Amino acid sequence: MKTQEELQIELNKRTLEAENAILKLDKANMLLGHWMNEYAFVDKPDPMEAVKYWSSKAEERTKIGEQSLKWFHDYGQIIGFVDIVSDYIYESRKLLEKVVYGEKEGAA
Repeated sequence: MKTQEELQIELNKRTLEAENAILKLDKANMLLGHWMNEYAFVDKPDPMEAVKYWSSKAEERTKIGEQSLKWFHDYGQIIGFVDIVSDYIYESRKLLEKVVYGEKEGAA
């Protein structure tokens, strides 16, 4: 049977793990919010509009062309954000599993 001190240490450890998971989820949410603000447009990006925007004069440029070009130009950054958010969510899930189910025997 565990002593009160051992139980308190275990509770503190699990609380810290849950707090770390919450922090990671907050980071993921912040990145998703940034991504939505930058790249969530009403109209789907159109490659032809992006090319037209790139090669046209300023007075001939359209908003859909500008947004399409932004999507295609920033594709690497978009994928980078998705990878970071995916990592935060994966790590958070693992932390929360430890809190809920306890640490598996022999786990590092």
